[in-house]
Amino acid sequence: MQEADELQKRFASFSDRKLGKMILLHAEDYRPEALDIAKQEMVKRNLTLEALKVIIDSPAPKPLPEEWHELKAPRIRGWLVLPGIGFVISPFRYFPDIVDALFRKIDSLFILYSCLVDIVLFVFCCIIAVRFLKKKRNTPFLAIAFFLTSLILNLVCGLFIYYDNLMPNFSLWSYVSLPAIAGVIWVPYFLLSKRVKRTFVVE
Repeated sequence: MQEADELQKRFASFSDRKLGKMILLHAEDYRPEALDIAKQEMVKRNLTLEALKVIIDSPAPKPLPEEWHELKAPRIRGWLVLPGIGFVISPFRYFPDIVDALFRKIDSLFILYSCLVDIVLFVFCCIIAVRFLKKKRNTPFLAIAFFLTSLILNLVCGLFIYYDNLMPNFSLWSYVSLPAIAGVIWVPYFLLSKRVKRTFVVE
């Protein structure tokens, strides 16, 4: 009984074409009890042997055109997952520095600038994270703006440190390498990727 129930569920998932091929073309390959259940499924669908023959003889349906796939609900997947994770966790990286700066005496232009940079990038990341997860249409533009803004602000901050000798053995490249590499990788991706264009389509 259990096997019969499993066969009924399995045949119910068959397309009319597949069911017809089983009954009309490959009947000798199946046990009689399996064929009986397949024929019961045929009756449930109000199909006749003549109808199944017509379905089998007709051309197989063509796959959907590529543009039809764009009508499906967009999903965040592939390489897009990586910047998505970055935008979601980045606010947690900036927040401790902002709290620390608020409880520290601001006695130099550099500390003030550094605090403002963290606040700007924190707010920017929060906005992008929300719009990224909602797959809003302007997300790629905001992401590109974030990577460029992050690079410029960190570069200015690094120049502060370099020219004022605020840190011994300071390397400007080491300081800006992370936002620079991120920009080189993700700015072209958000500009050119077909996946990006298909994903961020919500107004």
